[in-house]
Amino acid sequence: MSGTDDVAIPGRPGPRAVGFDPGLADTGYAALEGGRRVPTVLGTGVIRTSARDPLEVRLEALFDGARDVLTRFAPDLVIIEDVFSAPSIPRTAI
Repeated sequence: MSGTDDVAIPGRPGPRAVGFDPGLADTGYAALEGGRRVPTVLGTGVIRTSARDPLEVRLEALFDGARDVLTRFAPDLVIIEDVFSAPSIPRTAI
């Protein structure tokens, strides 16, 4: 897991959210905290897996990475991007 969240997280002035952009190879995340005027970015990063690893190893790495992010930021809200696909376009549109 790599990211820009290697600093201590200060007290909470507003609601906190963590958003995930899921993917089997790379899952991105961002943690935001509400403020009076604009949200503050608490951290961003990517949870990476290797295509050479078996599926169960990759899923476990994603689970562990997401759990670490949620533990670190203790959000009030979690947002997960929905993958778009349609029957006429079998591949995802991302």
